[in-house]
Amino acid sequence: HILKLGNSDELKQGMTVIAIGSPLGLKYTVTQGIISALDRTLEGHPGEGFIQTDAAINPGNSGGPLVNIKGEVVGINTAIIAGAQGLGFAVPINQAKWIMNEILKYGKVRRGKLGVVIQPLTPELAKHFGIDYGVIITEVQENSPASKAGIKSGDIIVAVNGKKVEKPNDLQKYIMRNPPGTTVLITVIRDGKRKNIKVKLGSWGEEYAINDYKELEEKYGLVVVDITPQIAQKYGLGKVKYGVLVYGVKYGSVAEDAGLRSGDIILSANRKPLKTPEDFWKEVVKAEKRGKSDVLLKIKRGSMVIYTVLPIIKDKE
Repeated sequence: HILKLGNSDELKQGMTVIAIGSPLGLKYTVTQGIISALDRTLEGHPGEGFIQTDAAINPGNSGGPLVNIKGEVVGINTAIIAGAQGLGFAVPINQAKWIMNEILKYGKVRRGKLGVVIQPLTPELAKHFGIDYGVIITEVQENSPASKAGIKSGDIIVAVNGKKVEKPNDLQKYIMRNPPGTTVLITVIRDGKRKNIKVKLGSWGEEYAINDYKELEEKYGLVVVDITPQIAQKYGLGKVKYGVLVYGVKYGSVAEDAGLRSGDIILSANRKPLKTPEDFWKEVVKAEKRGKSDVLLKIKRGSMVIYTVLPIIKDKE
């Protein structure tokens, strides 16, 4: 029986949903819950707008459907927060359909780049600027599409192509769903005045962009993220000079076989200190291309520092 794909834009908090999968190897498991929240953001996955549910999700549920009471697929079970209960997350099916269409048509997911650093508009900032919604630009990257178009630090983005921007995830979603080369209309508030600015979006331009990270994460069953001050505080990491945080390890993956755990800090890969997830994945891909069998990892786990090797998965010819 082929399940019908639903419309995740029609979801509302409190709706009943059912998660299907094989948690911990227990095949054909069905759990029921409600939609706890919508448009959630997870570290390392900007612009996705995850569905949050209290339906029991465990390792092995990933990739399984989240369905509504009509039997329509409204999401794809994706993640949990380690140590928490009733906090599961799924990719909205409309997002998955968009990604699928991009891959089928172009062979990859094309995501536009604006080139700004943003922060939410707090109530205090909103009162100061006399505006109810928007996101503040704290930094404009040099030679970025935003810089070339004349967007400035301190501008408040309130809309993209007429669509209201109320939080950072809105901006990330609207920008990333437009391919490089697309011209978008950015509405900003500058010095109390509304201003429309046309921006031609750029490309991420890196050898391995966000979509490639996701393919590698799925391949190795491993998610690593930047250690921001917020992450360091949340996990009680103290001062960390360098490294990336292991945010998730998939059950039965090579990452799990290598002994990696959520909460580990990977300090180096093949003796090269890591500062960003990109640094880590570049070392993995470099090992793949050079035909190496593994990558040597130096890990900080609590007060201990240990070494392990991550086996390289060779693509089938």
